Amino acid sequence: MIEKWAYPFPLADGKDLSDVQVFFKGLSACEDGFYPIGGQGVWHGGIHFDSNTAQHFKQEGVRCIADGEVVAYRIDGQYPELRFPSAQGVARYATGFVLVRHTLVLPPPPKPVAAPSPTPPAAAGHLPATPTTPPPGAAAAKAPPPKADTLIFFSLYMHLQDKAGYDAHPRQARPVHWPASSDQYQVGTACKDKEDKLAPGQTGLRIRDAAHKIIGLIPQGAQLRLGGPAPNKKAGYVELLAVLSGGEGGTIPTAPAPGQALGYVYQADLEAIRAPAPAAVDGIHLLPQPINVSAGALLGHLGTYQHHQHIHPLPNTQPRPLLHLECFAGDDLPAFLNRSRDRAQQLDAKQHDRLLIEAGVACYQPQAADLTLSADDRVVETTDSPKRGQWAKARRLVRQIVHKSELTDYQPKHKTYRYQGQTVSFTGRFIGPSDTDTTTDSQTATRLGYNRREIWVANGDPLWLERTTLKLGAGERRAWSQFPLQTSQPSPKTLDFSQVYSRAEVDKWPANRQAEDDRQQTWRQLSPETGWICEQGDPKVRWQTKWHWPGFDLIEEHSSAAEQYSRQLDKQGQASSTEA
Repeated sequence: MIEKWAYPFPLADGKDLSDVQVFFKGLSACEDGFYPIGGQGVWHGGIHFDSNTAQHFKQEGVRCIADGEVVAYRIDGQYPELRFPSAQGVARYATGFVLVRHTLVLPPPPKPVAAPSPTPPAAAGHLPATPTTPPPGAAAAKAPPPKADTLIFFSLYMHLQDKAGYDAHPRQARPVHWPASSDQYQVGTACKDKEDKLAPGQTGLRIRDAAHKIIGLIPQGAQLRLGGPAPNKKAGYVELLAVLSGGEGGTIPTAPAPGQALGYVYQADLEAIRAPAPAAVDGIHLLPQPINVSAGALLGHLGTYQHHQHIHPLPNTQPRPLLHLECFAGDDLPAFLNRSRDRAQQLDAKQHDRLLIEAGVACYQPQAADLTLSADDRVVETTDSPKRGQWAKARRLVRQIVHKSELTDYQPKHKTYRYQGQTVSFTGRFIGPSDTDTTTDSQTATRLGYNRREIWVANGDPLWLERTTLKLGAGERRAWSQFPLQTSQPSPKTLDFSQVYSRAEVDKWPANRQAEDDRQQTWRQLSPETGWICEQGDPKVRWQTKWHWPGFDLIEEHSSAAEQYSRQLDKQGQASSTEA
């Protein structure tokens, strides 16, 4: 059952994706392999990742997209080759794949709230029955979900790296579904021992003798063959029988005698070397017992897949990395979607965590500012101003002289008073009988009997300005007499295609992409070019659960691949209508 999902790759900087539109933008860079119609005009059931998408994603390993189980896989011993009669070189193409089965389970319907039933009075001389505690082990197992509430679907990862590629790069991480060796291990990054006298500048794993003395160091990346437990019963230590590769730069002792161990190493820090099942090399291996894998688990690496144009007119010796990734389900998918959407109607508001923005929704750009604040103009946020977002509601501040008897609740830390129901700031100027009699020294003011204070008081109608320009020092600032976005604006743009965001994605949007107006309506910026949408008042913008499948539609197509290709030839002018 799926509990976690993952993108097949992180971003190019190694960070996990948090915005699906960033994923789509990177995916659009691929050379070919579009969904659902490929470059040749015929059905193409998946998406491609290649050297172009590598500019957007860190494609150092293919990750499983959801919790599931590997049911079959294949790996080329070496990439098959195809020689075109008209080409100068040989085209290599990967046929390796991994097939993962996933189980999607609908959430249970909410339990009906039963009205409390009255408790009958206990009969005289009798106590209410006490529930008996079941004996240990007698608790009933959790019932499996109804079959109608589950969907089996598959994810397929094609054109994966061949075995020769792994053999040439022993330090490269191995797929999690490959069987682990019982005696061959690798010195991985968990091994952080250093022995500058034995192996200067190296990091790896110490080798000890039977007396537990350090006698060598194996560098990270080296591959070993291990034997049985150390004879001195030192916990966790086993025999080092051989260093298979990668020992250069370290210090590897020789065996005291043929057939004896080179020394002893701590096994827990080592990584068991994984190798594909023999049946999977150049063949399809159907696992007799599927292997559970988690979302994000390593399933393989991009293989190479060359077309005719990649080797002609000049042979191309450079690999062309490619991954084909697709998902598919059986004929029960339409019925499951209907049941899922019915179930979604029963779920509470807390589970509405998908923001659906449908094609055709109105998108607005901020209106031109109609006010200007000078660099010296002070403003203060109003009490009803939104606490975050692109714009804040404020009022201008003006200097005002008042008698100190009108001021209360002075706060020295913030230099504020309460005045006529509002908090005001003290400018620091004490005023005497004449407005020109001023001092900033409190002792002088007391000695001279200055009983008036100069304060900043909010004045005039509220205005809106960008939150980053609230404080002095922002220079001349633009401002608006009303909230910059209004649904009454004429001729807004409309969105070309539907978009769906999870609440987790939306919550990570920066504050300058979100706003709240004076009617507590939420606005969100899709992009600077597209503009802003209003979350309330438009039926094309709404929060749904993931079980509504927002943005998903079913399309049925019954034409054959030959008919689709004929249409492509006709549209491209490569054949006449009669030929096509």
